Amino acid sequence: MNKLFLFLLVMANLAACQEPINNEKNDSGTITELLEPNEFLAKFKATKDAQLLDVRTPEEVAEGALEAAQNINFYDSDFKDKLSKLDKNKPVFVYCRSGGRSGKCAQMCKDMGFKEIYDMKGGWQNYSSQK
Repeated sequence: MNKLFLFLLVMANLAACQEPINNEKNDSGTITELLEPNEFLAKFKATKDAQLLDVRTPEEVAEGALEAAQNINFYDSDFKDKLSKLDKNKPVFVYCRSGGRSGKCAQMCKDMGFKEIYDMKGGWQNYSSQK
């Protein structure tokens, strides 16, 4: 019985560690949200002065992209420099192919002092599968 309880406790902790933080507001007032594609698009369209950022490679973008998205290739050597030129006071909406690069980009934005950051959960693959 104790082994079963310990196993379930360990599994619950592992599951909790894998679940991303959906909404966060830190001490500096930065807002970060991980949104499903439909929520992401609705919030982007409803947000004044929003910046839409696609961090995929040009080859990935050629397969399709959201209208009005600015492409900055995450793998470019000057990625952080280009990112730093965006307006930190305007909300930034970021997506990639599957969510990995956009998550890293969202963290970079947070570290650079951006005030509002929205990341599309599952990226372009998730969006495309829901169309």
